Amino acid sequence: MLLRIKTLEDKVASISTDIAVIKSNYATKEDTSTIKVEVANAKAELHSALRTQVLTIIGSMIAIVGIASGIIIKFLTV
Repeated sequence: MLLRIKTLEDKVASISTDIAVIKSNYATKEDTSTIKVEVANAKAELHSALRTQVLTIIGSMIAIVGIASGIIIKFLTV
């Protein structure tokens, strides 16, 4: 009987140590809310960069079409 109790006490001590390790590695609400804010900021920065890139590409394409149509018109009128 004493051996069983000793084994049980050892296992409970091991479990409590494991739980302490698990608790120390958990993320708190503050950690998750900080991550949410950082993700939202990164998302806003990415959206802004993509918008700038799209506008640059559209502007470049309009310029290329304008130049190409000008060259075509010039060759057709000659």
